[in-house]
Amino acid sequence: MWVCVLVSFFLFFLILLLLLFSLCLPFLRCCSFFLFFFLHLYNYYKYIGDKSEASFTVTFIYLLIYFIFETISKTIPSSLQFFRKIMMSKIFDLVVIGAGSGGLEAAWNAATLYKKRVAVIDVQMVHGPPFFSALGGTCVNVGCVPKKLMVTGAQYMEHLRESAGFGWEFDRTTIRAEWKKLIAAKDEAVLNINKSYEEMFRDTEGLEFFMGWGSLESKNVVNVRESADPSSAVKERLETEHILVASGSWPHMPNIPGIEHCVSSNEAFYLPEPPRRVLTVGGGFISVEFAGIFNAYKPKDGQVTLCYRGEMILRGFDHTLREELTKQLTANGIQILTKENPAKVELNADGSKSVTFESGKKMDFDLVMIAIGRSPRTNDLQLQNAGVITKNGAVQVDEYSRTNVPNIYAIGDVTNRVMLTPVAINEGAALVDTVFGTTPRKTDHTRVASAVFSIPPIGTCGLIEEVASKRYEVVAVYLSSFTPLMHNISGSKYKTFVAKIITNHSDGTVLGVHLLGDNAPEIIQGVGVCLKLNAKISDFYNTIGVHPTSAEELCSMRTPSYYYVKGERMEKLPEASL
Repeated sequence: MWVCVLVSFFLFFLILLLLLFSLCLPFLRCCSFFLFFFLHLYNYYKYIGDKSEASFTVTFIYLLIYFIFETISKTIPSSLQFFRKIMMSKIFDLVVIGAGSGGLEAAWNAATLYKKRVAVIDVQMVHGPPFFSALGGTCVNVGCVPKKLMVTGAQYMEHLRESAGFGWEFDRTTIRAEWKKLIAAKDEAVLNINKSYEEMFRDTEGLEFFMGWGSLESKNVVNVRESADPSSAVKERLETEHILVASGSWPHMPNIPGIEHCVSSNEAFYLPEPPRRVLTVGGGFISVEFAGIFNAYKPKDGQVTLCYRGEMILRGFDHTLREELTKQLTANGIQILTKENPAKVELNADGSKSVTFESGKKMDFDLVMIAIGRSPRTNDLQLQNAGVITKNGAVQVDEYSRTNVPNIYAIGDVTNRVMLTPVAINEGAALVDTVFGTTPRKTDHTRVASAVFSIPPIGTCGLIEEVASKRYEVVAVYLSSFTPLMHNISGSKYKTFVAKIITNHSDGTVLGVHLLGDNAPEIIQGVGVCLKLNAKISDFYNTIGVHPTSAEELCSMRTPSYYYVKGERMEKLPEASL
């Protein structure tokens, strides 16, 4: 009898070793398995089991069969799949795929406000190539934050030049732009934000970070993989009641010959040197903003070119602002090519790139940056395993950010609604209230203030006149353009400030406000509050302005510049519409 017992325990330890090497379990898991198994045997023999010789023989045979099974499993790893899943699984209330602004807001609120156990998955904790994504998402690592820092640096070029008008004199030959210092300072600032999020995970009870690529195994299981390849090894298996997809977006690269010789905005944040001849492809805000950055830091013999396949940059923004910005960018030396689109890119022997446009024009550049838009990042999430519906890569959701699968949600860029960081943050907070709170809450995607950090910048909120004129029978447009006070002596009189207010003429409700000029993004934030409160044009001109500022112009526009009646522009209103 005792021989059988000894053999049984010997076989047990062999099984333990097999589990250790074949399942790659941590030491503590092995100990917990051993304790569970030992207690099971002890309880069986003490309280239930028959202590006869036959009983021990049956136990011996059972363990022998189990040992044979584990031995076979060494040569057939798939047979261990069931056991691997059980031993690897961790259970959460919410698993968030993506550590961007929206995902982190949702995770933090769920863990702190609702005391839920939350897991967050992303590919790395701190910024940098080759993955770029990290704690904070696109905005913190390769978006709003580093871009704003670089734009701020770029503006000093003009400030230095304009300071002469205010009595400043200096030896211009000693002034030079140190690109490497800019990038190093930017990297340090972003790293500090990454570290603050690391501290958040370390100090917040119920909040846990997993490094890797998240993908859905089912509607209640998320795998953390070693790479974006769906066949890559699973590092962790997370069981959860709810899943939030907040994986963001990724730069879209066109399928043209030689695209491998181009960079996206991701790589542009880490360039070792400023390019001498640079082409930014695209007419959106990313292309326009980087054109301003490159233009300030380029060598003296450098040239910045922006090409766009359309007729005018910044499609979807107010047309008056687009026209004026084009003039000012050109005045600053940026070459803008409209109705032009690269057809192919070739690498020259000296490392430069030869770009052939669809028109047949050919030009050489040291850097070609593609900025034609961003696409929802869903290609490696295996959403189909849970039956989640997507359209053109974007996760389809309702007004409460719920997908077609009851316990799966999506927020931020991955839904392709409004690709702005503050919107994603609001969506994340609203979603957590909806899922774990008592009252569902949705995000208002209308009247969202936003900015283009071009040089000069744009601030905008609400409808543009082309859209407003289709929704309302009579629309009044208030337009003012002027030279700001400082530019009367700065030597930059071409820097016109543009302010436009669009109203529903029937009741005076302000539908949209659009600004171009210094501090426009700062001004528009306050205007956004006004629009949220359904302010009327009379509220603006009955407010006493701050003098002397450019913003006070918003309080001075009492008479419409022109109208739209049933979609048709008119300088004056017909008597029937008065």
